[in-house]
Amino acid sequence: MIEKIEGRITAVEPISHIGETRSIDSKFNREKMMISSKAGITKVIEVPIISGNSLRGVLRRRAGYKFLELLEIKKETLTEGLQHALFSGGILKKGAEGGVIDTSFVSKVRQNVPYLSLFGTVLGQQMIQSKLDVGQLIPISCQTKGRTGIDSDISIYSLLDERAATRRDDMEDKTKGTQYPDEQKQQMRYTHEVLVAGTEFFHYFTLKSCNDIEKGTFWSTIADFSKYPKIGGLGCRGFGMIKLNYEIQNYPAQKYETWVVENKEIITKYLKELEGIA
Repeated sequence: MIEKIEGRITAVEPISHIGETRSIDSKFNREKMMISSKAGITKVIEVPIISGNSLRGVLRRRAGYKFLELLEIKKETLTEGLQHALFSGGILKKGAEGGVIDTSFVSKVRQNVPYLSLFGTVLGQQMIQSKLDVGQLIPISCQTKGRTGIDSDISIYSLLDERAATRRDDMEDKTKGTQYPDEQKQQMRYTHEVLVAGTEFFHYFTLKSCNDIEKGTFWSTIADFSKYPKIGGLGCRGFGMIKLNYEIQNYPAQKYETWVVENKEIITKYLKELEGIA
């Protein structure tokens, strides 16, 4: 069963999502898109877009930390291989036997670690396919109506802004006895493009053949992420805060969290088994 969940996301702070850097100028990530004017003229333009993978990565890490929190396990106590599998999608080991899938192993992973079933991962020589699709964040504008299906009078270009900053070389001054040591330090001015605060995005999630616990994993992750929802770069400088305009389903989220706590011993034992595989 395919369940598509559509909604909007609003930028509370400016969003930085770099796609290309030219010397000291960083440009927002762009994607080519074909649009048609009212006069019927079709052309290709470049539109600033936040990749679904960017949001997906943040959600995976939030889900991982929530999962370990419910199990009362600290991340640093796990092997490096298992940490990779849980938080970054894993590393495929050499010697894979031509892509042979061990269905019983995959089934057991899905049963014991539902958030890996949702986000997918690699364990040893086995790839666990994700049951979650995360759509691109597409700014709502007159140019993107073909993708969003939403009417707007806003030009995509008015949503872009350029921010300038200065980076100072704080390396220790090696010139001793200088009357003005700071003269040895260098300053570099650089710029980066952002989408302005208030930008609205069309967005969607798709759940693919998820059972109740896997659905609960998704909603638990969204609920946890909504407490401090940041994406993109420069988060420590006041960028990246967003608002998810999705109605969170608390019951399945609570059902998943309760299930993890009630099966804590079984899951913890299974994670020990996975440490020898990841």
